[in-house]
Amino acid sequence: VVSCFYCGVLYAALINMLPIFASQNGITGLDLSIFMGTAISGAIILQFPIAYLSDNFDRRKVMLFMVVTLIILCLFVPFFMARGMFTLNLLAIALITGLIACLYPMSMSETFDKVLKEQILAAMSSLLLIYALGCILGPYLASIVMDAFGSSALFSFMNVVALTLLLFISIRTVSYTHSR
Repeated sequence: VVSCFYCGVLYAALINMLPIFASQNGITGLDLSIFMGTAISGAIILQFPIAYLSDNFDRRKVMLFMVVTLIILCLFVPFFMARGMFTLNLLAIALITGLIACLYPMSMSETFDKVLKEQILAAMSSLLLIYALGCILGPYLASIVMDAFGSSALFSFMNVVALTLLLFISIRTVSYTHSR
């Protein structure tokens, strides 16, 4: 449930605020279309390798790896932007969006592993509602941060959210390991 909420915050904040970040950093016209297209493409392409990892390894550990990678990549985007490294920025944005887009189905799969077959529909609707709440809050909170600290603060916002998600997943992973 917590991961679904965080996924909504992260994904909606990124997808809704990324065009503002890009345009305020001089990416316009065709380059903006390429920038956003790369973000969406990353969200599609990473589904396959992440699904493979999810099916073959402990989901919580895969999620930990994904969130750590997300945090590292979010640190580099403003750096790449400031140095005019457009191609590296495209790669980082594609990976960031892809990782975030994969966190939601991973969270759902983790839940479905724990509920009874009869509870899956109720669990899915609840998770979707929680995700939607995150999607409502994410862009609003990110816009407040960006207004106060500039467009590059989008990635600081993403890192703060991702760090708290990392803490949550770490605690759950440790408590799950000890309870076995």
